Amino acid sequence: MYYIDVYIADKYASLVKSNSKFWHASGVQIDFGILSGAEFHTESVENIVLGGIAFATPNEDSVDSAKNGQVFKLYQRHKQKWLDWTPEIALSNQAHGNKVNN
Repeated sequence: MYYIDVYIADKYASLVKSNSKFWHASGVQIDFGILSGAEFHTESVENIVLGGIAFATPNEDSVDSAKNGQVFKLYQRHKQKWLDWTPEIALSNQAHGNKVNN
């Protein structure tokens, strides 16, 4: 088993919960099936060039934030349902001191 240390900036740390899912997000993946044809899966251009890790967090408010040093499994690929998660994110409008919920 291998471990990778990942640094998450303080301003984004609240987005990572104990049930967040992480996956390898670099390159392009092509799935091909006789009946389904070809499916292409890509991440951002930056991730394709530089490599990266992506994550998603479920829409559950009652879940604790991840703790410093917490271990997560790194999946090879995301599950489709992870991309459907849309947790509320509080953004700070520094110019006016207001918070905006996305």
